[in-house]
Amino acid sequence: MTANFNEGSGLIGKWITNKNTLEYLAVWENIKNPNFNYPEFGVIEREAGTNRFIMSVGQWIARTKAIGLNKVAITQMKSLLESNSMKKLKA
Repeated sequence: MTANFNEGSGLIGKWITNKNTLEYLAVWENIKNPNFNYPEFGVIEREAGTNRFIMSVGQWIARTKAIGLNKVAITQMKSLLESNSMKKLKA
């Protein structure tokens, strides 16, 4: 999906470290995933937003037992890539 966008993997890296993104993912997981590790999300949520916070997609899945990242990520990234502000960045 980000193949035609320079620095696409960097964009995903920034997206997954955003506290609002993590909160959104946690809400989805809490509804759809009975095995979601909500206590671990609490730890992640407290760390998110600090300068030292680093999160990757693999870490998110491993630490929280997330199952829906692909579905959620695809939807959000499509919206982001189609937004006017992103089109300006591409130009």
